[in-house]
Parts: sequence; structure tokens; C-alpha cells
Amino acid sequence: MPDVIGFELTDVISAQYALLTRMRYYVDLLTRLWFAPNDVTGYEDMQRGFNRAIVDAMSQALNRHTALVGQIEKAMR
Repeated sequence: MPDVIGFELTDVISAQYALLTRMRYYVDLLTRLWFAPNDVTGYEDMQRGFNRAIVDAMSQALNRHTALVGQIEKAMR
């Protein structure tokens, strides 16, 4: 991919994709936790931790999105 769009844009897209992958991972864990019995040790703490991880990754992805789109548009010129 770097040969096609350059190393810098490849790195930025990869970082964004990593955030989206992290969100998917924690959403999967949270979904599995929902189906687990409520008496699992640390259930509420895990739920809060997964929620926090999802919101943090979403926030980072949204904050970087505008700059990423700008770099993609610049590369297309």
C-alpha cells in the first residue's frame, strides 16, 4: 500500500484502522459479558472498563477522522 498512497498516508490509515479494530474487540468482549451470568467476579468493573475503552477509542477515531479525510483528499489531487 505504501507504494500506491505513500508511507505517511498508509501510517495514518493504519492507525485509524487500529482504533476501529480496538473498538470491535471491546464491543465483542462487552457482548460476551452481557451473556455471562451476573455473578461473575468483577462483572460491573469489567463492564465499566469495556465501556470506557469503547468510548475512548471512538473519541480518538472521531477526533482523527477529519484530518484523515483531509490527507486522503490531498493525496487524490
